Amino acid sequence: PAKGTSARPLARAAQATAAQVYVEDSVLEYVLRIVGATRTEAEFRAGASGRGGLALRTAAQARALVHHRDFVVPEDVAALAGPVLA
Repeated sequence: PAKGTSARPLARAAQATAAQVYVEDSVLEYVLRIVGATRTEAEFRAGASGRGGLALRTAAQARALVHHRDFVVPEDVAALAGPVLA
């Protein structure tokens, strides 16, 4: 942003645009399976919450947008599951 302007409006616009990125039902189910696995697998100390799943979906939408797509692919979810749910 130019000197004296706030990055906040730009960030809000980016968030609004990312929220419009399409997430197919099968990809949403993938997110739910990942979140569910954090609750049942012994290697995890604590499972991810529903909010964690929402954060993963939102991050995947943003990643798709950065990669110039208007839809999320499973690779978006897989790339972000660790960092988002950590």
